[in-house]
Amino acid sequence: MSSFIVEDETIIRIIQWIHPSNEKLGTALGRKMLRLNIDACNQRYPENHYLNEADEKARIKNFKFNIIEELSVSKVRALKSLHCFLYQCSEGNVPSRKLYKTLEKLSQEWADKIVSDLPEYEKAEWN
Repeated sequence: MSSFIVEDETIIRIIQWIHPSNEKLGTALGRKMLRLNIDACNQRYPENHYLNEADEKARIKNFKFNIIEELSVSKVRALKSLHCFLYQCSEGNVPSRKLYKTLEKLSQEWADKIVSDLPEYEKAEWN
């Protein structure tokens, strides 16, 4: 399995479904998510860190959540971004961290909601 640091837009797509209009909360969450992603990559490649410490700090500090209209996406696209993010963070001890577990639970809730909103699901027999 390989791991990479996702693009800021991937994180922004996810946050747009969590805190759609709160830039302060979105930026704080995005920075925590980016830290999680960087930690996972560094644990995957301990001998060859993705970014040096100064670049890691700069990348995290420079993350800013802002609503990007062209990233206004469906729940399905946001879910796929969340799945990608979680996959890239599934290294070392990162999956045992609280934020990872919270996002993992959120992905399950989003998937359930997407399916339960489908007309086919609504028409299916309960028994």
